[in-house]
Amino acid sequence: MTRLATRLGKLGLFLASALCLEGLARLYVHKVASPERRRQFSVYENLPEHERRVTPHPYLAYVNTPHFERGAKSHNALGWRGPETSLDKPEGVFRILILGGSTTYTEAVADNDHTFPVQLQRLLREEYQQSTIEVINGGVPGYNSWESLVNLCFRGITMEPDLVIVHHGANDVHSRFVRPGAYHSDNRGRRQAWQWEALSWAEENVTLYRIMMRLKKGTHVGLEPFVDSPDLIGPYSDYEDPELAFEKLLDEHPPIHFRNNLRNISAICEEHGASMLLTTWAWCPDFENDYAGFDFYQRGFREMNAVVLALAKERGWPCYDFAARMSQEKALWADGRHVNAEGALAKAQLFGAYLVESDLLP
Repeated sequence: MTRLATRLGKLGLFLASALCLEGLARLYVHKVASPERRRQFSVYENLPEHERRVTPHPYLAYVNTPHFERGAKSHNALGWRGPETSLDKPEGVFRILILGGSTTYTEAVADNDHTFPVQLQRLLREEYQQSTIEVINGGVPGYNSWESLVNLCFRGITMEPDLVIVHHGANDVHSRFVRPGAYHSDNRGRRQAWQWEALSWAEENVTLYRIMMRLKKGTHVGLEPFVDSPDLIGPYSDYEDPELAFEKLLDEHPPIHFRNNLRNISAICEEHGASMLLTTWAWCPDFENDYAGFDFYQRGFREMNAVVLALAKERGWPCYDFAARMSQEKALWADGRHVNAEGALAKAQLFGAYLVESDLLP
């Protein structure tokens, strides 16, 4: 009886300690932590809606949350990153919509005023006297050409763009790194509808466990649990021999759907009287432990760019070979895929010079 009582006492002490630590963890997250730490350790659905950078969507897995604001990074009422704009295009305005993922969104730049699209608009207006130009940042972190196609069809084209710039690369390579046979024309090998129940019971309900797990990962919960298909094989996977496996997946999943998505984007633009500009995608291979430095990813990037160049030549479409002109100087990059503010300015200068020299502007 004494031994049983001792064990029960120890168990009770353990449970009381665990409950105390859990209570302290909840107090820290909800009352003491900085806003950044609170977001890192919270369950995404429990955050106030304006603090959620993206929102589930019925036709797209997610979209940028309208009215989102975090410091100098914000979305307008229409869900585009940048200043407020009207849904109806004002008379006399030449509107440019840039479609893409986080490199268009300019993920690594915290201040809206220093993003690539904003700097491009400022450059065109001030240095090239194109005062009627308006540039819309249609980038959404994580988007690939499938999602930009749908985004243009149901959201972007309502903005009545005169010119649509299509800027994709890395995220379409992800869609090829899916289990053999899962590379589908509808991208279901890469994406699934938003799954709120994606987190484990412990991560959903035990604050202390959630803090420990996210400190270990060095980040907050990302989009991946909610929208990634079970067939997706991530860049840091230990799936067989990674190098050999990923090379094989590139062989088995040629970028045929990327090509078709670009053709469909072109068809929508043509039907609505908008010009389209294709671009290649640039990266910096010099960041250690960034997947942009992996040989198999760089092969994928080059293959996507080759599709862009070949399709533009075949169809006679305007195409800017940005990858051939963007500097890989490390000082311009925040990581292997995203430019910093200085890099965003360099990018805007390159695009601005090309647009002015082309016949795409008024």
